[in-house]
Amino acid sequence: MSSNTNAGQCWKFPASIISKRTSNPIRTIVYHIKAVGDKVTHPEAPLVTQDVILTSGWAGALDMCIGVL
Repeated sequence: MSSNTNAGQCWKFPASIISKRTSNPIRTIVYHIKAVGDKVTHPEAPLVTQDVILTSGWAGALDMCIGVL
């Protein structure tokens, strides 16, 4: 067997200009999800973190709903 002579070394690649300018809209939504939750909570039924489920689009949400049934 051959040994890996590069073990423990890190590759260092700088991020490209294009990747630095890229935004991820899903990440923006997730970062602000607490503010979205504050708008839909109600004093008689407060919304807590455990009440929120993130899915992979509507198909993932529908799959979870049907799976529960």
